[in-house]
Amino acid sequence: MEDQALELYTFIQERYLWQFYSRTWDREENIAEILKKSSEMLAGDEVTIADTLKDRAFYAEAKMVADETRRKFPWLAEMGKPEIQAIVEKVKAKLIDTNITRSQNAELHNPNY
Repeated sequence: MEDQALELYTFIQERYLWQFYSRTWDREENIAEILKKSSEMLAGDEVTIADTLKDRAFYAEAKMVADETRRKFPWLAEMGKPEIQAIVEKVKAKLIDTNITRSQNAELHNPNY
């Protein structure tokens, strides 16, 4: 499972810019919401779209992530909901660690923004 989480993490790092917004709270929110919805889609859950533009944007990004990862990683189809959620949680933790916690970008944590 660790290897699969690393594969998925690397794919997301190389492909999607939503993880690199300019502020910590933006990055955290994007990573959390998009991966949550992607995980639900990958697990076959019904994902509802809220009326806010922000939630619609999260849904659209999550849809792309889910569709592309299904095509790229066929092993996801063989997994159950708990395994998919566990892998996505590992990816989320690694993205937060890399893109927020260990980021050298001082503007991320500037309280004046």
